[in-house]
Amino acid sequence: MATNLMNTKQSLLKKMTILVIEDDLVSRIAIKKVLENSDFVVLEACNGREGFTAFMETSPDLVLMDVIMPEMDGYATTEAIRNYEQKRSVPILMLTSLDDINAIDKAFEVGATDFITKPINWSLLTQRVKYATRSSEIENKLLTTQEQLKFSQKLSKLGYWEWDILSNQIIGSDSVFELFAVPTHSHMDLEQFTDNILAEDLGFVKENFFNAMKGK
Repeated sequence: MATNLMNTKQSLLKKMTILVIEDDLVSRIAIKKVLENSDFVVLEACNGREGFTAFMETSPDLVLMDVIMPEMDGYATTEAIRNYEQKRSVPILMLTSLDDINAIDKAFEVGATDFITKPINWSLLTQRVKYATRSSEIENKLLTTQEQLKFSQKLSKLGYWEWDILSNQIIGSDSVFELFAVPTHSHMDLEQFTDNILAEDLGFVKENFFNAMKGK
């Protein structure tokens, strides 16, 4: 019984979350049903302002939104999302009319990833969403790898750094203090040093200390 429960939880964790922002209730219900049948978790918003709030609160894997909506239209909402994002770039699929070339062009200008034309081809909707989420996963993994490479390149230029256990003093080149955003002092103990290190770098630093103490 416990194993089945664990498998169920793991299955839920793997599901992609799609935020559907659509003011037309019938269209929103239809889109939700189609996506849920393909094993996506679907969140709903009835206008751009509500959708942007939902995006900030839930961090979905993909956004599917209409262009013409009350409160904030699709263009303004897309711009808000792109300005809010930092490193992560979530796919945004815009719903536009088939013959509205200007709407499609503007959608790309404000940061849309792709567009889906109305009336919606339901057999292709899920495939377009799956393709967009897969592409996003690959892109995010590549960005992570690039960030790790940049950090490794910085580390190769550190010069030196060490911890004097007896005096509890950190000694190092100026570049190591600069890399970890730590103010340079003539006397700094281990606690002062680690308190100033950025959260994303702290694990790396501690791991190196522990390895050094073990003689690795």
